[in-house]
Amino acid sequence: MRTLTLQSIVLITCIVLMAPTGAEGATIQFTINLDGAHANAGAGSGSAATGSGTATLDTTTNDLTWTINFTEALLDDGIGSVTLAHFHRAPININGGVIDPPGNIAVLGQSSPIIGASFIPAVEAANFLNEGVYLNIHTTAHAGGEIRGQLIPSQVTIEPVRDNTLYESVTGPLSNGAGSYMFAGRSGDGLKKRGLIMFDIAGSGIPAGSVITSAILQLSMSRTIAGPEPVGLHRVRSDWGEGTSDAAGGEGGGAAATPGDATWLYTFFNTDFWINPGGDFLAVASDTQVIADIGQYSWGSTAGMVGDVQNWL
Repeated sequence: MRTLTLQSIVLITCIVLMAPTGAEGATIQFTINLDGAHANAGAGSGSAATGSGTATLDTTTNDLTWTINFTEALLDDGIGSVTLAHFHRAPININGGVIDPPGNIAVLGQSSPIIGASFIPAVEAANFLNEGVYLNIHTTAHAGGEIRGQLIPSQVTIEPVRDNTLYESVTGPLSNGAGSYMFAGRSGDGLKKRGLIMFDIAGSGIPAGSVITSAILQLSMSRTIAGPEPVGLHRVRSDWGEGTSDAAGGEGGGAAATPGDATWLYTFFNTDFWINPGGDFLAVASDTQVIADIGQYSWGSTAGMVGDVQNWL
């Protein structure tokens, strides 16, 4: 039976944990619903127009992209009445200053949709993560804004900060910290391999106190010699390391562990040990999926995975 051990951290409405790619960081998706009732700090504009959209923020580069749709015909001055549109820093029903860049994201007489991309100053990133940004569409009839909507974080996609493989051995000399692959299963000689993945939610910028409602792990399997097998995710109970070991060829045989590597015996080679050889993890899987052919697989969302992520947050 293959066992994948998992030490992760993460998300908001939905957290998607991605397979190792060499990148670290998070991508946060926001939903935006605009209406006249929330204009003018909640005093309202009286407009029957509405809008909706999405925005995505890369917390590593601070690049923001957006697509906004709105009902042009219902704007109080009709089609062609849009004058400006801005992202503002402030929570719901409070007015705040314009975030610049990007500044104005609409042209005079802007039609739907509003599509764009811009770098966001690093000092503004926290506002996005704490629901402290709103979109305001200004028109000739309402210079202060006719329809407005808050950016609500809805999904966060996080890349791992560490990954490694534990190769069963009585002496624990093997690892694959810098390798391109990780493994879960048994070798032809019957020895076990267990994959380790770590996600850093705190480092991704997710605010403390966020409520996790969904958590999904996505992995890609590139090689197998077995038929359908259950692969379980188990929350790891000890910290562990990723060194510079880099296995040759297909990497299934591992490489000599380097300082700081996790191995079958060591959490950090060769100074700190697992309490239990093969890793310290919860016996009950947070989720289990049957893996068969080469391809993409997802675990979750389950109560166990949501609980794990909420615990890590």
